[in-house]
Amino acid sequence: MSFSLVVSDKEEYEGTVRKWVIVERQLKLIHDKTKELREMKCKLSDKISQYIEKNNIEEIETSEGKIKPVERKEYTPLTYGYLEKSLEKMISDKSKVQQIISLLKNNREMKVSKELILK
Repeated sequence: MSFSLVVSDKEEYEGTVRKWVIVERQLKLIHDKTKELREMKCKLSDKISQYIEKNNIEEIETSEGKIKPVERKEYTPLTYGYLEKSLEKMISDKSKVQQIISLLKNNREMKVSKELILK
């Protein structure tokens, strides 16, 4: 969503700031509530999964649909530590490995963005 907003006078400026603060607070409340709900869902999921596994159940019918256990593979992040260990398996010269890691770190793309924060 893009807003083209030109503040022409002090009253409009103050109103814009007030609205921004209200929106920022609302977003924080939503974020906090979402975090709380995710934590609750995770705990409930663990309980349901234990029950399903213990009782050898394939799926649970609900009014909203079926709940089924599924396995999902997740890869760990590609970190500099992982890259270094992997390169050391291929390149015996540790100084070359360090040179490669330094090159990767120093030549990353950097994006600078401006934003407002409420402290």
